[in-house]
Amino acid sequence: MKTSYALRICIVILLGMFTFQSIQAQVNVQNKFLQDPDLAIELADSSARFWFDSFDHQEGGFFTNVERNGQPSDDEKQMITQSQNAYGMARAFQLTGDTTYLNYGRKALDWMYENTWDEEHGGWLKDSDRKFAMDQHYALIGPSAMFEAGNDSLDWKWLMKGYESNQNLWDNRPWAYGYYSEANLDWSDKSSKTFSATVDGITTHALYMYLMTKDEKYKERLIQLGDNIVDHFVGSMDDMDLGFNESFDSNWGWDSSPNWQGNVGDFPFTGHFTKSAWCLARIYQIEPKPEYLEAAQKILNDVLAKQDQYDEKISQWWEYEEGFTSGVMNYYLTEKPEYLEFADGNLIKIMETLWDTEYGEFYFFENNEHKGSYYKTSYHSVEMFYYIYLYGNLYLYDEPVSLYYRINPTEEERTISLYPLAFYDSLLTISDVTLEGEAFTSFNGEDRSLTIAPGEGGIFKVTFEAQEGPATATEPENELPAAFALSQNYPNPFNPTTQIEYSINESGPVALRVYDILGKEVATLVNGNQSAGSHRVAFNAGELPSGVYIYQLRFGNRVESRRMMLIK
Repeated sequence: MKTSYALRICIVILLGMFTFQSIQAQVNVQNKFLQDPDLAIELADSSARFWFDSFDHQEGGFFTNVERNGQPSDDEKQMITQSQNAYGMARAFQLTGDTTYLNYGRKALDWMYENTWDEEHGGWLKDSDRKFAMDQHYALIGPSAMFEAGNDSLDWKWLMKGYESNQNLWDNRPWAYGYYSEANLDWSDKSSKTFSATVDGITTHALYMYLMTKDEKYKERLIQLGDNIVDHFVGSMDDMDLGFNESFDSNWGWDSSPNWQGNVGDFPFTGHFTKSAWCLARIYQIEPKPEYLEAAQKILNDVLAKQDQYDEKISQWWEYEEGFTSGVMNYYLTEKPEYLEFADGNLIKIMETLWDTEYGEFYFFENNEHKGSYYKTSYHSVEMFYYIYLYGNLYLYDEPVSLYYRINPTEEERTISLYPLAFYDSLLTISDVTLEGEAFTSFNGEDRSLTIAPGEGGIFKVTFEAQEGPATATEPENELPAAFALSQNYPNPFNPTTQIEYSINESGPVALRVYDILGKEVATLVNGNQSAGSHRVAFNAGELPSGVYIYQLRFGNRVESRRMMLIK
């Protein structure tokens, strides 16, 4: 089984050598998957499928330590293994439409929810007497991706629960805000600030949570983390021979103790450096601070100027992924060809040195035959192919992409917004949707949303197109609404917060209230004069029980109501 998949991959690579000459002439890339990004789907499928043999079908969950051939080497299971593999399975489903991947992801998260949550203090457990921000952050990447792909309210519940628990590590002091790196099991004795506590918070959940909810509190957290990168990590570059300092004390002062290389100032991974450039470029799309893009370019320019030195430090498969994503994203924003060449070079190197042509999947690093460990799962491998497919088609060739979503039927009408890229891109639209292979027309292409009727659901195939021009950080300016309108809340179902949008075409008194199913008023969200235009209000139902609620908008003599479902 493994060999046959590897053979298919070799055929795909060879086919790419003889095709798409016109594309290569337009964009000077050498890697076959950037020449034809559709080929990345086959690699994502192969990488995700490799991990099936490491799943425990009797007790549930993926085994952590995995040999070259995909077989587990012992019976250890870690929380982070489940979350990262669930992420890989969710992305593989989105690319292929094969629900087998969602089923594996579901079982992995079920095991994680049941076995690794700290019932006494909250947060996620591992075999340690400390809780580390890296683990707490990565516990959320699986629920984030599975909720996006499968729309299961269970994953949203745990995502919210985990996020709130993570705030035990947040330092609110104005001069030292940021995530602490670690704490005791009861969240006492918090200490240090590090790369993983900061940047991994962006990639694992902060971006997704803002995009899925449009809640300003998540945007604020995203900006705070971006500022941390600029002020402290990139801010340390001028005092380093290479890279930036990754380890600080609790007040963002440099840790003066020598690192594992005997130097003051900790810079262990080129991949952390380039990952920061990727994250800054994505945050820039949401909050267009010039310093974000300037810092991202400073990082990449430093890598290009000292490439031989940085290349000596790269050893692990995930570092090449960060090189690709940072390069292609910053190329898209700046049109500087050297960034695209850098992305291309990282893909060439990882495929030449780390892809196992016999069994499939990447090695951890060169001349190492182990495939799975605490730090290596399907996550980075599948994610890299996922973004090759999306970034390559949309940003390099203006070609459409199609992704799959499973949305199960409910008794309520829902409007679900889709964000296939991990930032707000106002030039991305939906051009076509099918439901179980049949045409589905209840969608809004410009705001990338599906309106799903009660009892309707199944497997949706959604085709996205990029409009001409670079990504913009702001949504189009609001035009005066043509009519009074109340939109479906999002997300729905929700727990405990959701967003409600509405429009009025003239100024006047507005009332927006929430009622329970018996008609009792439970919240007044708006009650006063407002100007004409579109408005958005957050509703927090943290003190209310699960159930169906009605929200009603009243403007003059006009009234409109909709239902929403709270699931705790």
